Amino acid sequence: MNNTKDILLKIHQGYPKDSEFEDTIELIDAMLHGPEPLDEVIVRQGMSNLSLKEVVEHMNQRISHFYDLGNP
Repeated sequence: MNNTKDILLKIHQGYPKDSEFEDTIELIDAMLHGPEPLDEVIVRQGMSNLSLKEVVEHMNQRISHFYDLGNP
């Protein structure tokens, strides 16, 4: 996860601020710090109605999107 976060931050340099990007980084950070921070972020981002599996799938879709942005 740390490597993913670092790669995303490098890809995103030079792009305008993007709340979806910020949300993705926040999810990654929360996952690295355990279940309580993750639960807080999930609620704050309005995903409390999703299962953890769905949250992870959503995050993976975002990560794939940002990787695609980084590949010309």
